[in-house]
Amino acid sequence: MSGNDAATELLDNLRIQEESVRSFLLGRKRGLSLNTLRAYALDLDFIQRHLEVPIKEAGLSDIEELITRFEGMGHSISTIKRRCAALSSFYTFHMNHGARTTNPVKQLDLPRRCTVMQPYLTYAEYKQLLCYQATTFRTYQKTRKDIDAIQLRSIVVQLGLGGLRLG
Repeated sequence: MSGNDAATELLDNLRIQEESVRSFLLGRKRGLSLNTLRAYALDLDFIQRHLEVPIKEAGLSDIEELITRFEGMGHSISTIKRRCAALSSFYTFHMNHGARTTNPVKQLDLPRRCTVMQPYLTYAEYKQLLCYQATTFRTYQKTRKDIDAIQLRSIVVQLGLGGLRLG
């Protein structure tokens, strides 16, 4: 089965009827896996079902309303961003083919995830941890080499949790 036949069959199986969505997905199929096409199709179909206007005609206020509705439904920020990325790609495709003049998603101020600071140990807590490890492992008949290796591993893990990245 050719890529075009597989993509068309996928869209038929998913019951994607909206012509603008079908043309976008069939136009974007080159270089994308069927799983990616399926994800785009499901996201765009979900968006279409929750928009008050046809997807190809939606403006900035329609999409802002939609995002508010998604937040009210309990969708995670990453899900909302993924759906907006699919929608942005949809609009960009149609802009490149002369069917739209703007991409309203580009004008959105998308919600951001709260950044949680990773917990870190103070110098005193860290020193206490290393001393605790040394006495604990001596109790279990570990050699000095074993204790040093475990302490080094603890240091590296703590540096990683503190944000240090090795590359």
